[in-house]
Amino acid sequence: MKLFLLLMAALVAAACQVPQQTAPPGTDTAPAAQPTEQEQTVQREQDEADDVTVPEPEVSKQPDFQYPFLGSSPVSIVIYGDYASGTDTQVNNFQVAALERDYVKSNKAKIVFKPYPLGGDDSWRAARASLCMWEQGSKQFWNYHDVLHTFYLRLDEESLNNYAGRVPNADKEKFAECLASEKYKDVIIATRAYGDSIGIGKTPSFVIGEETIIADVNVPYKTFKDAVDKELKPDQNLFTGSVVFNAVSATRSLVGWLLGQFS
Repeated sequence: MKLFLLLMAALVAAACQVPQQTAPPGTDTAPAAQPTEQEQTVQREQDEADDVTVPEPEVSKQPDFQYPFLGSSPVSIVIYGDYASGTDTQVNNFQVAALERDYVKSNKAKIVFKPYPLGGDDSWRAARASLCMWEQGSKQFWNYHDVLHTFYLRLDEESLNNYAGRVPNADKEKFAECLASEKYKDVIIATRAYGDSIGIGKTPSFVIGEETIIADVNVPYKTFKDAVDKELKPDQNLFTGSVVFNAVSATRSLVGWLLGQFS
């Protein structure tokens, strides 16, 4: 019986053993081939490329030019505009007029205009013409600015020269010479390059603080108002805080004086 049990145990143990896998006859058992020098170079270049940090898109340099402005407040409403656009004309007549009424006349903010032509020759020509009028003075520029918006469908050179005659105290001959010379062509090109680099792709675009508003006549005036008010609040809070601080200081001084009188 013992012999039978030992025999059965040996058979179970043999059945549980995992047979070793052997390579079939004729199979090459040499170690796996190492990568070639070329493959190692490609892999190394890929690893190096993965470690490279992609730089942020470069922002073009802003032109060193005094753009037309209206007002003297440190808070700026910067407008990138195209005179050949009907949308720009609508926004100029409504939202911009309201901003001038509510903020510029009270010197809470100033408007800065940057010609930003997106159309063809008429668009670029009108942009240069506006800066030719700017060199004659602020009043002349803003008068001409409104005339260009009114006649945005006719911006050929002859018409632009004729429009100069509608501007009080404008020197038509000097203006015509400036326009013919393409004097401000490089400024306009640099303005476009800078605007493109910061994401200005449509007109009119308003930059107020860190906020950019792409406008049309359907954009609520409140959108512009909220953006300007946000820029005004730090100064207002600073003023309010100063007043409160001075009032508290004065109150403390008065209490101290009264206590001194009755002690």
